[in-house]
Amino acid sequence: MDLQFIQFNDAVDLSEVSIIPNFMPPSVQITGPDLTSVIEIQINGSKTSSFVVAGPTKIIAQIPASVVGQVINDVVAISSDFTASLRSLISFEIGDNPKKVSGIKALMQMWLKILMTTPGFDAFVKNLGGGAQQYIGGSYAASMNSSVSASFAIAIQQTTNQVLALQAKQTRLPDDERLLTTEMLGLRYDPNLPGLLVRVALYTQSGKRAIVNLEP
Repeated sequence: MDLQFIQFNDAVDLSEVSIIPNFMPPSVQITGPDLTSVIEIQINGSKTSSFVVAGPTKIIAQIPASVVGQVINDVVAISSDFTASLRSLISFEIGDNPKKVSGIKALMQMWLKILMTTPGFDAFVKNLGGGAQQYIGGSYAASMNSSVSASFAIAIQQTTNQVLALQAKQTRLPDDERLLTTEMLGLRYDPNLPGLLVRVALYTQSGKRAIVNLEP
């Protein structure tokens, strides 16, 4: 097992978000099918300092000071659950209560770390890394779309090969943590966003699947 440095959560389905008129501090009302497991609200990319679960389907959330006065076009409700599906969110950070991670979460953590590592920067294995971080947050001309997408696909395959090689030396690794293969489900360039939008499926030896969504 490894120390968890990636946080795993699901984004909860939302039905409606509306600003509450004449309410202080400025707040929004959020509704959805089931909001009981929500542990964090992000509004326009900023974490709200306070929210109240007013019922199974309703949350009142304070608008972050940095967002007050802006048009609200992005609200994310983060759940304590994790299903490794299209609704899942992954962030690189050590939580308030670090713990060990195992199984498919450990595999995802290892694969993502190597994918984002620039070759030559690992002190122990000089050539380790997919070097993909430059593509996630980079800005490209439309004419470079094909070449950048091809380079990222190579980074994904290189990462997969390196993980397989490393795990081949770990004879006691459980099957639900051992990589079988990866599959690129989607890769596209959105001119309205910096970088690529990528979706990759990881398959374990035990038959489990996890979906990794990468976006700027």
